[in-house]
Amino acid sequence: MPTDNTHYVVSYFDAVKIHEEALAISGGRSGILNKSSLLSALSRPYCGYFDTVEEKASALMEAAVQNHGFADGNKRTAVMSTLLFVTRSGFQLHPINAADDLGYGLENLVVALASGQTNRETVLEWFQARLQPA
Repeated sequence: MPTDNTHYVVSYFDAVKIHEEALAISGGRSGILNKSSLLSALSRPYCGYFDTVEEKASALMEAAVQNHGFADGNKRTAVMSTLLFVTRSGFQLHPINAADDLGYGLENLVVALASGQTNRETVLEWFQARLQPA
């Protein structure tokens, strides 16, 4: 996978818009709970420590889930923000086999991250197995 720094940068505006869309689809309380936590989560993939799209995607997902920037819908927003990052960076998720349900897998990842049952390394491995250039 490419290791250059041409990956899409998810902005504060992106995250707020995604959050509003997530709540419009499935409900929940609107509002930013902690703007600093949200900005921290959004900046984590671009701190210089992460090079590959998989590393950045896993860092974004973990930080967005755990930082609780929004009053509600943090897991949904984390998934949608990460998917935006992936697609705008020129990549796509592909199942590893016929039984690999990507939506179910993403849901399980964010729930496990939120409950402390998994970590960024597991998320990284999940993305490494499924991300391919578009």
